[in-house]
Amino acid sequence: MKNAHVLIVAKEASLCGGLAALVEAIPNVDRVAQAHNPVEALKQAGMEPPDLIVLDTDVGGLDLFTALHGKCPGVKILLLVEDMRQQTQAQVAGADVALIKGYPAHELLKTVQAMLAK
Repeated sequence: MKNAHVLIVAKEASLCGGLAALVEAIPNVDRVAQAHNPVEALKQAGMEPPDLIVLDTDVGGLDLFTALHGKCPGVKILLLVEDMRQQTQAQVAGADVALIKGYPAHELLKTVQAMLAK
């Protein structure tokens, strides 16, 4: 498995930092970038497309997902959503994985590892 670059997109600095710390614990992840708004997210994704984007839908919602998906075709995107309705919308929109917020950290870690292994 190659070394991976992950972009974390979350409005709240504490959520972004927590997700980054979790992802940095994965042995093959060598770089984790963070963005706190749609402009930063699109800029960072465009400069060097990551292998995986973890996107909190509080930042730009499905519109940002669609923009990132179009800017970085082939990049896996894990969406963190509010509820089952939003989860269904994300899946219909083409999200690789859509998890409802509050998902246990160890399960989120397994999901990220599986996405990076594909």
